[in-house]
Amino acid sequence: MIMSGVYGTQDNFVKNQIKNKGRLGYLISRTFLPYSLMLYQYPVFDKAHYLFPVFWIVRIVKAVIEKPKKVLFQIKASFQPNSE
Repeated sequence: MIMSGVYGTQDNFVKNQIKNKGRLGYLISRTFLPYSLMLYQYPVFDKAHYLFPVFWIVRIVKAVIEKPKKVLFQIKASFQPNSE
């Protein structure tokens, strides 16, 4: 219980998201955040909207470098046969 968050374990959260959005929908939603969330993470968008696609790539590279275990977990979980 101590290691669980608001949505339970990370495994349960991923399974619920896959159940709601489907495998591809889950991966797309985790990879390509909406504008409002990207603006929160990268306030530079307030002045430079044209950089939006560039920062999607920056976000992906940053996640792979800073949180490789989390990224691998989410990818593996989305391809497990019993996820849906």
